[in-house]
Amino acid sequence: MRRLAPLLVLAAGCNAPIIGSAPTTLGPGSLGGPSPSQPADPAVDDLDADTLFADAATEFGVPKDLLVAVAWVNSGFAPGEDGHDEHAPAHGWLGLTPEQIADASALTGLSTADLETERAASIRGGAAVLAARRGDLVPNADPLRPDATWWEVLVDFAGLEPEWLSHDWATDVMRTLQVGLVAQTVDGDVLRIEPWTLPSLAGVRYVRPPLNSASAFSGTDGYPGRARFVPAASSNQSNRSGGTDAIDRVVLHTTEGSYSGAISWFQNPSSDVSAHYVLRKNDGEVTQMVGDGDKAWHACSNNNDTVGIEHEGASSNPATWTPQILDASARLTAWLVTQYDIPIDRSHIVGHGEIQPSHCSGRSDPGPHFPWDWYMDAVRGYAGTGSPPTGTPGDSTGSPSDPSGLGDVLGDLIGGDTPTTPPMPGLPGGGPGPSISFEMPRMGDTIDSTAGFGFSMTGGDSVELWLGPLRLGFDLGGGSPTLTATLDILGSVTLTAKATSAAGALLSTDSIEVTVSDLPGELAPLSSLIGGMTTRITSEHLGGAIPEYVRYFLEGSMLLDAGTGSPLAIGGSDFALDAMFTEAISGGLLRAVGYDASGEVVADGYSSLSVEPSVSDPGAILEVVPNGVLGTIMRLHTEATPAVTSVEYRVEGQLLEDFTTGATRGVPEEFAIWHQFPHWGEKTMEVKAFGADDALLDTWTGSIHIPAPQLELTWTGSGTVTFDADAPAGTDKVVIEANGTFLTDLDTGETFAEGPAFHMRANVPDGSVVLNAYAFDSAANLLDDWSWTVTF
Repeated sequence: MRRLAPLLVLAAGCNAPIIGSAPTTLGPGSLGGPSPSQPADPAVDDLDADTLFADAATEFGVPKDLLVAVAWVNSGFAPGEDGHDEHAPAHGWLGLTPEQIADASALTGLSTADLETERAASIRGGAAVLAARRGDLVPNADPLRPDATWWEVLVDFAGLEPEWLSHDWATDVMRTLQVGLVAQTVDGDVLRIEPWTLPSLAGVRYVRPPLNSASAFSGTDGYPGRARFVPAASSNQSNRSGGTDAIDRVVLHTTEGSYSGAISWFQNPSSDVSAHYVLRKNDGEVTQMVGDGDKAWHACSNNNDTVGIEHEGASSNPATWTPQILDASARLTAWLVTQYDIPIDRSHIVGHGEIQPSHCSGRSDPGPHFPWDWYMDAVRGYAGTGSPPTGTPGDSTGSPSDPSGLGDVLGDLIGGDTPTTPPMPGLPGGGPGPSISFEMPRMGDTIDSTAGFGFSMTGGDSVELWLGPLRLGFDLGGGSPTLTATLDILGSVTLTAKATSAAGALLSTDSIEVTVSDLPGELAPLSSLIGGMTTRITSEHLGGAIPEYVRYFLEGSMLLDAGTGSPLAIGGSDFALDAMFTEAISGGLLRAVGYDASGEVVADGYSSLSVEPSVSDPGAILEVVPNGVLGTIMRLHTEATPAVTSVEYRVEGQLLEDFTTGATRGVPEEFAIWHQFPHWGEKTMEVKAFGADDALLDTWTGSIHIPAPQLELTWTGSGTVTFDADAPAGTDKVVIEANGTFLTDLDTGETFAEGPAFHMRANVPDGSVVLNAYAFDSAANLLDDWSWTVTF
């Protein structure tokens, strides 16, 4: 069950002067700050984090969200554990290096001790250093908007070697801005970043990280799900006596600093420290730095029989344990225990602080907030030896409290037949690992600046499309996700597709090089069924250059004319081609590419293609039943006539896969599939029933409400306030309390909101209000609660 510290929403910096576009000249005398070595004001440090960031941003002309994102990436909103030697020397909420602290002291007059330890001083000092670097490098960088003008400043601020690490760090900051953030600080405040759209990032100078390569180090031992192998300095590791046969334990650490900083530090020959793996909290990316058969220097005298996993973040802050890093870590540990026959128990999967010998510096990581119960269940599930974990990744309480027996709901609903997670792909006994590849465009293609993209994905839930540090687009699962994106750059570019899990952990990537061109011509492909499964595809010329001939591509595969076998649709007024399909297609990405007489691409266009036979037996579907089971897991099943041999489910157009088998169709008796959704709320579902020879017999369209993993309350208005709740599976009613008084719905007169939408309109007093919400099942058992303090 999630607990949030109450947060008083303050109007930060309301009386601050307006920042203009002129660059700020920085220096101790120009900042109006205290004299050198003057201690920080304790009253200032008592302000909430949001106000501190807003005030520092206003004072120094640094976008507030940029400052928050830097702090999140560098420290995870916590000062880090003193004396922790598993990252380069860095201090405070902004993760400032000793050199940056010296600069910040000169710029602000604050003492180095305060800059290292005091929250307000660290935030102000970090803003001063960023502003000073802006003045030196990019004086015209926008003081209010965190756009691409700040890219060079971020790369310089990172100051990491090799160079690609500074660019990777800056990309992580920009990712935080583009995706958005809601995270709790170590002090219990909550900081938010609303997602930014930053198309100008397409044009920045970007040094890509090295690609993954099994030949990057001697030997073959290593996690197949890693993003890359970056070897630690040879002086920071040694031979393992017994090689991989000696591995008997997995040790979990926290970096107490940034992901990129830890990688750089392990490559520094003077650090005398390393780990086998480092994981990033924003997306769960895994970098391997020591081969499993070698000894990483991470746990003093416990190095020879252990594999060390470093998690980016601070052990003191529960926000470190994002769903992404926990899911990625559980997958990695599941692979390790399976690969090296390690028992899955707390004697063999341990924390650094649990095994650190007394003659070494004391350690507490992964700390008191690490969700051990959830984690061990997840490892068993991914290793194929147990059931999926209850609760959600990132639950900072360790394991969900369960006063009402919520953990038994899954077993009750399915009659004790709990589905188990299959062995993780890539493990012995499992299938191939998760993968993603571009289906359209292909390597070397020429595309318009606005283009469609299609992907083939296995084992993933969602796909992200990136151009360097620019997140071009995002699409939810299915085996062939598609999206359309605009690239504000011309010429040769490298695009990267990333497959992620339902928790957002990075599973696989694929990169291609294409040429982006403002093509002079534009086409609009159209399709119509002309008989059986044969479809006529044509193109309407919308303007610009008229092609000599057109080729058509469906999800990247070139289509051939059923009559001639030719891939060319030549001349005429519509560039017609008759394609014959052997199976139904729903919403496939269709691209028309026009060529001139010399074979150069001069026009293109995109649309979707669906090929379906008509329904032959309306009424074959008798009933569709969606059951919320636990978190965002749902069991979908259908009652149908005997002629039905399989049933397919789509939600918001995406084909659903059974997370226990990977199947995309349910079969008799109940045509059931289990699916875990990455998003929740009201959705549109389409169900198709198929008979012999894959004939479409019947379709059903309706809405379903996907339960949330935990209780969440949102609201609009003041005085009369409209509340909306997302509630976990099994919730029958939601009760809302304001300042100790239960609210009454103005429309129904009831003191509760009923599902599945859980709307309530009620009168709420002005001022500071403590809101509490409670989710109950039909037997009045408390399933989850939620609390917040807000000013109406």
